[in-house]
Amino acid sequence: MRNDPTLYSECLTGADYEGDFVRRMRAAGFNDTRQTSRRAVKEIVDSIHFTSVTFRGFKIGLEERCEDYGQVAVYRGNMPGKADVYSLDLGHVFPAGKAVRVCKNTADIIRQSRLNEFFHVSDEIAHLGLFDCSPSSDTSSETSAISGGSCC
Repeated sequence: MRNDPTLYSECLTGADYEGDFVRRMRAAGFNDTRQTSRRAVKEIVDSIHFTSVTFRGFKIGLEERCEDYGQVAVYRGNMPGKADVYSLDLGHVFPAGKAVRVCKNTADIIRQSRLNEFFHVSDEIAHLGLFDCSPSSDTSSETSAISGGSCC
């Protein structure tokens, strides 16, 4: 398999199980891992089904669960090449200029990362309980279900 140019170009030689990869990311200090893309790779080898997944990881202090503090994030539309919409991960899509409800973890990730200059995040209002960070009922490819991620 290592010598197959198609498998090599699809990054499938030496590929990892998704859960193992996420565990290694967490062991390396990425306490929040989020999928940014996910696609099925055409069946290539003896009925083996591959999925190509791209992750984004963050190394900041976060709540153990998604907590609701009444916050919203507004994408300013000022990221080069992404004037209309920014996708933090498969479950968090931010149309430019539109307020999107976010949990405290997502708010903290935006504020404490390079993303801060591209967003306005409102202050915490009050603790309102747990936040449902599952993807919305919109089942487009931009907001399809996330597996293996932490919050959100």
